[in-house]
Order: sequence, then C-alpha cells, then structure tokens
Amino acid sequence: MAVVAMAPHNNGFQSDLIMQDSFVDKKTALGEDGVFMMDMGLTNQELEMEGSPLVQLLETSCSPSRAQVREAVAKEEKQGMSISSILRTPSSSGWPLLILAAQRGMPVAVLALLELGANVDSKELTSGWTALMYAVTAGNQAMVRDLLAHGASPNEFAMPSDWNPLAAAIINNQESIMGMLLDAGANPTLIKRRHPHLLETYLGALQHYHAKRDAEESRRTQKPCCVYVKNAAEYC
Repeated sequence: MAVVAMAPHNNGFQSDLIMQDSFVDKKTALGEDGVFMMDMGLTNQELEMEGSPLVQLLETSCSPSRAQVREAVAKEEKQGMSISSILRTPSSSGWPLLILAAQRGMPVAVLALLELGANVDSKELTSGWTALMYAVTAGNQAMVRDLLAHGASPNEFAMPSDWNPLAAAIINNQESIMGMLLDAGANPTLIKRRHPHLLETYLGALQHYHAKRDAEESRRTQKPCCVYVKNAAEYC
C-alpha cells in the first residue's frame, strides 16, 4: 500500500496527504520535484516471522512506552546480546530501528532508543532518509527536539534524492520546526545550492520566517509607555 504526500513548489506549502490502510513501510523517497513517496508493503506473514523482541515491539505496537522498549532490550541482553548489537538489528524490512520508530511516529520509542545509544544519524538504505527527516516531514516537534538534543545533524542530506531536514521543513511549511533547525545550525545556503529550481520557494519561506521572528522579538523587548495620570499610584 502506498502513502503519497504532494508538496507544491511556488503555489504555497500545504501538503496534500493521501493515505490507504498501512502497517509499516519499507521504502521512502523524495523526488527532485518535491513529491514524497512512501511504499508500504510489509505483509502479515513477514510480521509473524520470528524476530527479536525489540523488532516485534516496534513493528506491532502503535505507541510503545519507554519501559516496554527497555524490557524488550533486557530480554535480548539475557540471550547474550550487547545493547549495541541489539540496536543494530534491522527490522523485518531491513530498516534501522530508530528510522522505523521515527517513520511510524513513535516519539517515546525514539527517545528510548536514543537514550540506549542508537545512532541518531542512521539512514534508511534505499532513500538515505534520517530519523530527523521523518520527524520534520510529520511535523512532530517533540521528536525533532529530542533528535536535535541527541546530536542529529540538521545538514545531513539524503542520497540520492539530495534533500535534507531544512528543505523538508520549508516544503511542508513547518515554520516552528524551521526555527528549531536553524537554531541547531541548519545552513540554508546548502539547500539553495542543491536545489536552484526551488530557490524562490526557499527564499520566500525563509524571509517570511525571519520577518515573523523579528516581529515577535520586537514585541517581547518593547518597553511600555508611561502616561500622565492624576493619581501617582497609577504611573506605570
């Protein structure tokens, strides 16, 4: 089954998301024309295959808790596996587990995996997407914040599509996340160079963001004006 999110270029940023019944997707790609493609094809038979407790938890639970993630890891440790080996175990579709949790929109599981030492910039092998790119595209600010706090690179590009988290935030009109990425060191010049045909879109979005931030900062720092009143107690 498939999920396709259409991101227009210069006619606004609102994405049109078309979804069908899904479970776990196996492949994601973002074309040069700004179209997000997700091919979801994990069969029930594949899910029933015997695997690690952690993989089973992340593939079958809608929103696993931190305790559940740690319990699954502890089960595998009892079998003699190290935590690093457990975290490197791929999903049944070959995905890094942090990528799987991010793509499925599970911020608590993502944070638990990061706390256990998961590679924050691990990539999905086919598309090159990182967990941060999935979090940005979904608009999940909590997940973006946790990934950045654990050192996720805001300038990491996915190959071969050549997109990065800031480009995805701009195309999807995620202004708050744009600010988080810029504060974390995202470099707009990098995406301008790689996508010259979308330069107008990027510049317009960045200018709008900076103008909005400047206006908010001006309101915060503006001093109140004192006015003359007869009663001295009413002076500001």
